[in-house]
Amino acid sequence: MLSQDGVEKSSAAVGGRCVGRGDGLCCAWLVVASSFVANGVMYGVSWSAGVFYDVFAQQFDTGSGLTALMTSLNTALMYGAGK
Repeated sequence: MLSQDGVEKSSAAVGGRCVGRGDGLCCAWLVVASSFVANGVMYGVSWSAGVFYDVFAQQFDTGSGLTALMTSLNTALMYGAGK
């Protein structure tokens, strides 16, 4: 999109238009906020596995070693996936 002074502006558009000021700033903050929430959920699920340790052991009827392996693999896969 060309501005009045002839300089091309790039904007992250949602549905063809950017919400807010029109220069992409609002869309950029939307990406930042959604990334923050996604990372919070991802780390929250991974690091809260210890809270549910006893529940996992009872539900799956496994010993402490296998239950620990299951919760450790969750964290290892998260970091192994490149996060």
